[in-house]
Amino acid sequence: MIFSKGSKLHIVDGDTKYTYLITGASLSQSIREASYSRNTIQLPNLVDQSFPDTFSPVSMNISLHLGKEETYLLKWIGLTPKILGGFVVGFDIDYKNRQDLTQAPNVYLEASGAVYEVTQAVITNCSFQLGPKKVNSLTLTGQGSRLELIESVPEVENTIIQSYSSFYSSAISVSGMDNIRGVTLEYTRDIRWLYSKGVHQINTVTYPSKPVATRFSLAGTITKYTDQNDSLDLYDPNYTQYPIKFWDKHYEYDLKSCMVSYRYDTSSSVHTTQIDFKLNPNNASSINII
Repeated sequence: MIFSKGSKLHIVDGDTKYTYLITGASLSQSIREASYSRNTIQLPNLVDQSFPDTFSPVSMNISLHLGKEETYLLKWIGLTPKILGGFVVGFDIDYKNRQDLTQAPNVYLEASGAVYEVTQAVITNCSFQLGPKKVNSLTLTGQGSRLELIESVPEVENTIIQSYSSFYSSAISVSGMDNIRGVTLEYTRDIRWLYSKGVHQINTVTYPSKPVATRFSLAGTITKYTDQNDSLDLYDPNYTQYPIKFWDKHYEYDLKSCMVSYRYDTSSSVHTTQIDFKLNPNNASSINII
């Protein structure tokens, strides 16, 4: 199912509901079949038997804008909030943090009066679109346990509605570099779902019941314009651990140690350099709110 621009995303986490206006989304879930072959003395030919057995995880793809107030989205993708004086001042990116996904929130997509619920929604990939000439935004890819059509979004004690005044488009600055064209950033984690079926559920179709995070990675690309004053030897090839720091109007991305490589694009009249980076394991980094 496809949701168009203007549909609403509601995330219910405990006693708080977060409401966002999305630019697009899609949801899907399929049924997996189990099969076996059998034969008998009377019928020696093999006969394939199949039957519905389990639901696959729900597939989610959601696009929405990123402003200064959308900090819950960063918590949802798996980052750890940093609290100072009762306020969230940033998020830690820590390979050693094995997130507990058993308390993953339920999400609701609302369009034209219809509400679709995804239980235990977890994020597997987050793509940051950062830079000038476009409104900063996120594309979220995730999975869930169960997809259902329900009557309405449940009421909870607290509701936080997205502030559209916080949307922005701003230039990107990168520490130690100039002539920046743009930056991409991809956060990815592997999710495995556990299935369980009791003796009294032999003839029932079961849903994935427990998500487990196995590993994650954070990587991206810095694109800068190349001119005659730039050296082609940006980095020492024998040393692959570099700090990467860049920032825009509201967020600072501080990556302590990254593997770095670079390449050149001369296909157009304006040459560019792409610096690819990937955060090294066991190097805690952060996204700070400016």
